[in-house]
Amino acid sequence: MKNLDVKKLLVLILIIALIGIIIFFVIKGLNKEKITEEEKKLAETRIAEYYTSLTYGFNTQYSGIDVLYNADSIVFDDLSRASVLNIAATYASSAEYNNNISQNIVEKLKAKGTYGNIDEASLYLGSSIRKAIKDLFDVNIEDTSAADNYDYIYDYYYDKEYDIYISVRNDVTDYSTPNEYVDYSIIETVKEKDKIKSTVAIAYAYNDGTNTNYYKDRNGEKVVAENVTEFPKDKIDEFDKYVFTLKKAQDNDKNYVFESIEKVK
Repeated sequence: MKNLDVKKLLVLILIIALIGIIIFFVIKGLNKEKITEEEKKLAETRIAEYYTSLTYGFNTQYSGIDVLYNADSIVFDDLSRASVLNIAATYASSAEYNNNISQNIVEKLKAKGTYGNIDEASLYLGSSIRKAIKDLFDVNIEDTSAADNYDYIYDYYYDKEYDIYISVRNDVTDYSTPNEYVDYSIIETVKEKDKIKSTVAIAYAYNDGTNTNYYKDRNGEKVVAENVTEFPKDKIDEFDKYVFTLKKAQDNDKNYVFESIEKVK
């Protein structure tokens, strides 16, 4: 009789567990909404062109991009000022924002003698940088310089008088090589309420001029694929994965901006 009661109890526990699992997946499914092609394209383009390389410019062998994947979680406040300005400058240039700076202002900046060789610098309107940061991160920043870096190869100066950002190559040693780079493959992009989440596989690659070896780690110790010509998607499960989360912008429901990057454990 006691054995029968134990069996009944185990069956009951199993049924309750199964109901719990079903409820979990039903709720999870309800949280996912159908993502439009426009939303998917926007999110994946932002991730591919900007968010996967937010730390570009640090003096590592991978041009600093690997710095982004040192932590298990990254939000906007974790990014350096120089990184934010650099990605904003890249975005502003590609988005073809108005960046017309008169030669008169250029000459006046030269006359100040504060920002190095202006002829070799890149200049951006402050309004363009602020708009780019708003478009990418939905934040309003205080205009300040990001100079005197010891591990970042660009200095960004802000000239308040003319509302201009000046980007110059500094004296920090650049350890990047033309053979090593960080590659990625977007696995899945889904929408959950007002957020879009993309799961991305990250790989460290070495190209010898003909073929490429792909590694799981930045030190090149864990080989995943050798002598290939593109990201080895057939072995994608062997790479570390990160979830890029974009949230709907507060004042533009058609725009999705960076919220976080989290390593899948």
